[in-house]
Amino acid sequence: MDLVPALAINLKDFDAHDILTGKLWRISEKIDGVRRLFYKDDKGRVSCYSRTGKRDLWLGHITSYLENPWFPSDMVYDTELVDKALYFSNQESFILRSETTGKASQQYPDNKQDLSAICFDMFSLDGDLRIGEDRETLLTELFGRSPLGSPIFKVPVYGILDGADTTLLTYLMDGVKARKREGLMLMNLDAPYVPGRSSELVKVKRAEEFVGRVIDMEYGAAGTKIEGGISALICEVKGCTVPVRVGSGFTNDERKYFLENSPIGKLIEIDAFSRSRDKHGNVSLSMPIFKSLIMKEGI
Repeated sequence: MDLVPALAINLKDFDAHDILTGKLWRISEKIDGVRRLFYKDDKGRVSCYSRTGKRDLWLGHITSYLENPWFPSDMVYDTELVDKALYFSNQESFILRSETTGKASQQYPDNKQDLSAICFDMFSLDGDLRIGEDRETLLTELFGRSPLGSPIFKVPVYGILDGADTTLLTYLMDGVKARKREGLMLMNLDAPYVPGRSSELVKVKRAEEFVGRVIDMEYGAAGTKIEGGISALICEVKGCTVPVRVGSGFTNDERKYFLENSPIGKLIEIDAFSRSRDKHGNVSLSMPIFKSLIMKEGI
């Protein structure tokens, strides 16, 4: 069957300000599984296909569940397969994907009973002009009857991002990194489902590492939780045309340590999603997070 699913761009490959500004984004977990598209025809029969259009005949526990009458016909349900036990036990992403891929490549239903489908979008074959907000509302209504752990359930949504204000993304990515998961997905709530690769679907993967030389510090304001410590380190980073302000990722002890032991002139490791360019052409880092102090110069 000729199905062309939506494909995400990677935020790190683009200017985050240009991609995100002026749009409303649904933030969900980036599922590190195996892509499957379930098509429910106008007679209510459900068939399953890989991203490349190859038929998968052995996911009957999922296709039969989608045949329930409350799921609309003549619709494609866009999903990622996961090993259910590993997903709910919060196994890190490379283990989840490895085990899921192994089971998804098997034949016969008994070999795939451990797999569930996480539905993150849906669309009609004849060109779906409903905006993302309407599709999200419908997904929530449909899968309200499908608790987590069902053969197919809705992707967990973490929040809404308005434009390029990335404070929420930084906070959520801290949680992603702590769980050693893959990342986040951003869906433009004002856009229709766009087949193929487009900037209406954005993946935010684990951060890249950069090295910065500290040139200045900012201090925690009086009366705040970080009083008595630094609030940010200001760094020079290769490839950036302006100093980079690194204000998150520190423990309270690290904030106090840097106030008492000046890091100016030293090197630090920084996690960031990408380099970014503002409207004035200045190049900096998108959502920089402190990782560690480099103890030896020249690393």
